[in-house]
Amino acid sequence: MKTSLKMLKKLEMLEKLERWAEERVAKGARLLDKHKPGWEQAIPLRFTSAQLQDPKVCVLGKAYMEEINGYANGFDAGIAHLALPHRARDYGFDIAYPPGIDAFDEAIWEALALAWRKEVRKRRGPKS
Repeated sequence: MKTSLKMLKKLEMLEKLERWAEERVAKGARLLDKHKPGWEQAIPLRFTSAQLQDPKVCVLGKAYMEEINGYANGFDAGIAHLALPHRARDYGFDIAYPPGIDAFDEAIWEALALAWRKEVRKRRGPKS
């Protein structure tokens, strides 16, 4: 019985984490739509959590790689262009620790990467 309860709690936590990530990614996608139309074309369909953690190939890294101009990478350029110095996590571009969810960093990164993959596929349509 204890095992079943633990499994249910873990599943519930994963569902909360997925919803949390999807909300942030949707917000980030809307922001990119406004400031960088077509951004989703720069994101690979097999986008991984490791890529999301790399400022050169993360969502902002890919979307803003052509506009580095003095910035260390596309992530920094995107943060500057979008005026998000301390709010990247609110838009799914960086991790934050969701309230009420006991998750470790890699689970959070993976949830965000999954949400970005879903968002990109949705925007590219059924042929992607």
